[in-house]
Amino acid sequence: MAETLASVRTRFEYNGRTAQVTGIVIGNLLLSIPSLGFYRFWGKTRLRRYVWSHIEYLGERVEYTGTGLELFVGFLVGLAVLVPYAGISAIVQSQVESGNGQIIAQIIGLIILFFLIHVAQYRARRYRLNRTNWRGIRGGQTGAAWRYGLAGVSLMALSILTLGLTVPLSRTVLQNLRTSNTWFGDRCLSFEARTGMLMPYWLLCWILFVPSIGFSYLWYQAKEFRVFTAHTQFGGLSFESDLTGASLLRVVGLYLLSLIVIVIIILIPYFWVDLTALSPEQIKAAGEIPEELVSPIIASSILTGVGLALLGSVQRIIALQSLLPLVFSRLAVIGTVDFEAIIQSQQEKLSRGEGLADAFDVGEF
Repeated sequence: MAETLASVRTRFEYNGRTAQVTGIVIGNLLLSIPSLGFYRFWGKTRLRRYVWSHIEYLGERVEYTGTGLELFVGFLVGLAVLVPYAGISAIVQSQVESGNGQIIAQIIGLIILFFLIHVAQYRARRYRLNRTNWRGIRGGQTGAAWRYGLAGVSLMALSILTLGLTVPLSRTVLQNLRTSNTWFGDRCLSFEARTGMLMPYWLLCWILFVPSIGFSYLWYQAKEFRVFTAHTQFGGLSFESDLTGASLLRVVGLYLLSLIVIVIIILIPYFWVDLTALSPEQIKAAGEIPEELVSPIIASSILTGVGLALLGSVQRIIALQSLLPLVFSRLAVIGTVDFEAIIQSQQEKLSRGEGLADAFDVGEF
């Protein structure tokens, strides 16, 4: 009987429709323009609620209970940290006169910045899990964000010093910190992957990175995902994936194609008239921008802004409608667990959103 239960395979399903997701993403973009970007908190909430509600497991849908107001308040709290940091950093660098002192001040500033980014990512994940329900049971994440931040910035420094050779160590340690502190109700996930399981694949990826124009990294990412998945457990459940680098390449190909199209759109004014016909020195000597260049410059600025906004929107659509279904279709859940025995999480329900993650724009999903 135990062997039979252990061989039971189930799957997550995502049935969101591309037309509906596109409508939400474009609608959010259009509403963010007149609101000067403030609608994005409510737009992000709207998109998450749609996506979460179209993820099913065992016939039950996932639910996202966060609100736009919580994200907005969290953003303001994040600014209360980020603005003083930016001000102090600018003051310190302006007061340092020597070249070496400037370099040291910039390095320290970058270390603090990357520490804050890692803290932001960890806290954002905590909020999203805290606002995710399945069958009425809430997810959760424990652990100190500052410890994750210190680990992240230390491992990043080690990777830089070793020219990237220790990337598997960094990613395994951080994945362990995330997964081992992830809860569903009163039960925690476990993670048992080790760096040595990935190092041979990373070395091959590292060697082939330049000759393959970076595509060897997709092959490595697929392998890493399979290893991490196979060494994650939740009670009597284990997981298995057959995700491949080739399948990831198709998703990346869609993104690169959209990138090329959008870049062409941004460059249209440059085909219209040669914006480099006059050098900055000539324009400065004339005291004003020549009339024949005003319209192309304005058009270029507008199209650049529109192009970047569209690129972000296309990236979201591809991630949700190509990458997410791909990952779920290649993911199997093995075994059974008595979900009725799982009780509600005793972790405090968070009252505000992702804070610094919104300020750094690293808290999308």
